[in-house]
Amino acid sequence: MEKIDRLSLFILNKVRLIRLINGKSAYQISLELGRSSNYVNNIESSSQSNKYNSADYPLLAEIFNCSISDILPPNDWPKSSSHEKVEKYVKSMVDENFVEQILMGIKESAHSNILLDEKALLKHLNVVNDEEKKVVRLVLNRIEK
Repeated sequence: MEKIDRLSLFILNKVRLIRLINGKSAYQISLELGRSSNYVNNIESSSQSNKYNSADYPLLAEIFNCSISDILPPNDWPKSSSHEKVEKYVKSMVDENFVEQILMGIKESAHSNILLDEKALLKHLNVVNDEEKKVVRLVLNRIEK
């Protein structure tokens, strides 16, 4: 697993969350950023040290119709040395807490009706493997109660 600075890790996981809430693929975002087709996949890979360039932030905000502050850490986020590196832990669709954040984000978004159709939801999230499907179903059942 690669190491990157904490701020970059926060931003990549936040962008990943927003991307999934909005049902956008890594490929789509790469192209909308005007980058190579695997740009976002490389950023979201824990085996590569790639990270978003600060020049991407305004473009990401525009793509997701949000402000730059929506992809940055909150004001009370603990400060650290910009040189401090941490393990590049990219949140995944097998992490129940992350999936819950995604589904709650969808619930509060214009895409909320997608939660009513499991097949459409799985397509929206681009979920293809069985383990991810299992976690999405589990969390979906939990939040529906």
